[in-house]
Amino acid sequence: MRKETKRLIISTGLKSALASFLFGTILLIVLIIMQQSISIYIGFSYVLIAALLNLIILFAIIILVFINNDYQWKALFTLIVMLLNIPIVFLYLRIFMYGFQININ
Repeated sequence: MRKETKRLIISTGLKSALASFLFGTILLIVLIIMQQSISIYIGFSYVLIAALLNLIILFAIIILVFINNDYQWKALFTLIVMLLNIPIVFLYLRIFMYGFQININ
């Protein structure tokens, strides 16, 4: 595997994790403000699409960690950053569902 490809995979993982976090945060704020039932579908659709894309990138980085040693620490750092989004998603889902539940009643 070429060095440029390795760097691209690691860079894509970091950008994906950051973009998912930022877009998810903005989406959570907008959906809480909107308080429409359609917002549940929008939120869950985003979570599913982001999870699928991030899983594909995550698997590529895992392969990179086991195949190549020269970018192993950068790849592991990227894996940790990407995996940190998982508990954030669950926290955001709880916040959204709690806020949506209060305003429906």
